[in-house]
Amino acid sequence: MARFQKGQSGNPRGRPKGVATQQKLRESISKDLPEIIAALTVNAKQGDTTAAKLLMDRVLAPVKPVDPVAQVALSGRPSDAAKGVLEAISKAQVSPDQGVKLISGIASYARILEVDDLLRRVEALEEAKHEKPE
Repeated sequence: MARFQKGQSGNPRGRPKGVATQQKLRESISKDLPEIIAALTVNAKQGDTTAAKLLMDRVLAPVKPVDPVAQVALSGRPSDAAKGVLEAISKAQVSPDQGVKLISGIASYARILEVDDLLRRVEALEEAKHEKPE
């Protein structure tokens, strides 16, 4: 037999009152934080890689890769622009990740052009329909 019934909460009354929250935990150690950080720093300087990692993870923002600016000609039709991106990738002028992003942008632009073209056609048909006497 299953421990819990399907469709019923395992804790129908919710969290019991008095259970410590993160805020209460933070408040309880806040007065000791300077000493904790100092101890971690001493340990890290002595070669404790766990202490060093903890300090680095909490103090320094993670380094994220930054792509250099891509120099790719994107003029003409979307298919021409996509071809230019592929050529730039093949010549190592653009990273494959940058190329994927550029081609995705070109594809989005092509869809916008298609919608604009369809909208113009529909408007022209509606205008022609209203101009004809019935």
